[in-house]
Amino acid sequence: MTRTTAPADLYHHALADVYDVLKTPADYEIWADLLEEVLKEQGCTGRRFLDVGCGTGTSSLALHRRGFEVTACDISEGMLEVARAKDQAGEVTFLQADMRSLPSSLDGFHIIHWLDDVANHLLGPADLGAAVRSSAGALAPGGLLVFDTNTLATFTVGYGLRRRNVIERDDIVLIATGMTAKPAADSPAEARMTAFRHQGDGLWARRDASVLEHHFSDDTVRAALADAGLDLVGSYGFGDMTAPGKLVQPADEQRHPKIVYVARRPEPATRAGNRTVRSAEK
Repeated sequence: MTRTTAPADLYHHALADVYDVLKTPADYEIWADLLEEVLKEQGCTGRRFLDVGCGTGTSSLALHRRGFEVTACDISEGMLEVARAKDQAGEVTFLQADMRSLPSSLDGFHIIHWLDDVANHLLGPADLGAAVRSSAGALAPGGLLVFDTNTLATFTVGYGLRRRNVIERDDIVLIATGMTAKPAADSPAEARMTAFRHQGDGLWARRDASVLEHHFSDDTVRAALADAGLDLVGSYGFGDMTAPGKLVQPADEQRHPKIVYVARRPEPATRAGNRTVRSAEK
């Protein structure tokens, strides 16, 4: 497919060096624990892992520390520069790639995941479908695709008009301001990101960027998975204050900040007499 520029390109390029302030490393450790539970539940024992939309590599390194053989990709070279400079980064393969059209060299993975609203940075249902098909093609038979989407509840809080979230550190302040009058299902929403970074001697440097995300309803996600030939094997709500750090069912667009989807690439079927047999290898 012809590569077009996704909104995330400019947003991530502008804020790559302060992006880790938005994310808490401990959250990635919690996610890695949850992921291992999901893999155990699904009987997936393979260790070849593709981290799509890896950003600054915090998730990739957390997975590497758990013994996975990690390859990681992102569309933003600025993000990858930050990732490659981290401790142990040399033990992870980082490369630039568009998730909608992954290189053919990326194949045979037991697990592929898009972590932390990577899916919502896609431009719409067509791009979501392209990304799912591309990841499906990079999976080994029986392999799992795991990803999360921000719910409508999260879009309302993060992108609603004049909604403001502030993150403060000693030398960095990030302000996210919602720019969308009424975030709606299966629609885009925009926020303005303003970053202030201390330069010393009482001086602060300011940078601005816009982030555009697209909400995807459960029906839209399920259709994309089915179109790519993947079997949905589970969907979970995540971020419920009554069950912090847990994946729960059923998922609820209005209660949970995120929905986590787990889909499997079917194993090739063979005929043995009148029976259909599938390989048990994961």
